[in-house]
Order: sequence, then C-alpha cells, then structure tokens
Amino acid sequence: FSIALGFGLALLNTLVVRADASSSGVRVKFDLSDPAASPFPSDRYSVRDGANQTLRRVNMPMPDCTVRVSDCQDIAVINTLDGFSTQPRITVPFTAAIDPGSVSSDTVYLLNLGDVQTGRGWGTRVGINQRLWDPTTNTLVFEPDELLQEHSRYVLIVTDGVRDASGKPIKRLNLDDDGDDHSSQSMRGRGNDEYQRDLRDALRTVRGHNRVAAASVFTTQTSTGDLAKIMRQ
Repeated sequence: FSIALGFGLALLNTLVVRADASSSGVRVKFDLSDPAASPFPSDRYSVRDGANQTLRRVNMPMPDCTVRVSDCQDIAVINTLDGFSTQPRITVPFTAAIDPGSVSSDTVYLLNLGDVQTGRGWGTRVGINQRLWDPTTNTLVFEPDELLQEHSRYVLIVTDGVRDASGKPIKRLNLDDDGDDHSSQSMRGRGNDEYQRDLRDALRTVRGHNRVAAASVFTTQTSTGDLAKIMRQ
C-alpha cells in the first residue's frame, strides 16, 4: 500500500509540474477604459451611426483638453470618421515580456468579417508585417500585410502560439472568466455588452478558437467615400 501511495503521489507531482510548465501568467491586457491598455483598433471606441455607410462612427475618449489642447483637436477630427484606417497601426499590450520571435502571421492575424453592407470578403485571412516589440511598455506593434478592405469588419486574433519570455504559451482568452483581464466584469459598462457580443460572434468564425489569447473587432472606414468628397471639393 505504501509503495502504491508513494507512486501515486509521485505521479500527481509530475502532473502538477507539467501543468504548471505548460501554462503562463502572461496575458494580453484588456482594460477597455484606455486604448493603450487593450488591443487597438477596436469598435469599443466607436458608436452606432445610421447616417454612415459603416453604420458606425469613431468615438475615441478625450484627454484633459485644458492641458492637451492639440490632442483634443486631433481626436475631434478622428471622431468624425466612420471607421478606422484601412492600413492601421495595430497595438497589443501584454502584462509582461513575450518572445518577439514567436510572433508571426501564424500566431497573430486578421480575419475579414465581411463588408458591412454586402458581406463581401468574409473569411479572408490577412497576415502581419513590420513587427516591433516595445520592452518598456510590453507592447507589440505591427501592421496588416496588405491594405484592408474598406467599410468592413475585421477581427484581430492573437493565439497562444505567442510565447512569453521563458517560452511558455500566453494565457488563453476566456470571456466568462472572473479574472481581471478578458472577463465579463471588465467588459461591463457603456457599450461593452454589445462589444462583448460582437467578440463572441466573431470568435465563432475562427478555426481553433479555443487557442485564442486575445481578440479585437473593428470596422474600417469608407476610404473611397472620403476621396470622392475631396474630389468634389
């Protein structure tokens, strides 16, 4: 009996060590109160607007306009747009350092959710390029590998193929978790319920969604419409 018990405890200890070794405490930050503390761009920083072709309008939070006057003026202009750039600078902040070498178009990518009006382009996958890691803020910066389709919705996918500095997979996304990040509690608030539904719907279209560590849904602006306005003027 003692031999069997000793073997059982040894096996249990081995399983615990392996479980600990396969998990990581590093995760993607997901504080929706600050664009710099969550994946960006994101439709969380937009509102519904039926007057626009995308049915949305950018709604970035304002800083202290008594101090940052020029920033407020710039954001006021941005907030008139019907979506985000078709060649966005994408940022993903982490809670700690990652291995930049684990970031590729296989582990981080964009998935087209279709033209807002027609659904055209749905399912098209877009890789990333111009990757940059900022160790001072633990932020990953990159751009899409191609110009994104206008007035369309995209979902940014970060998988657990991204590793932390010690080589462990980063923590996976769980929208039902009660933790500090990616939790239903952190998602609550003005407009968050709608955005959470959008995330869930988007993740249903992702193959291997159980490996997703972070996701962000955003809508691209109507670039040809802006060009047409410029030509008329």
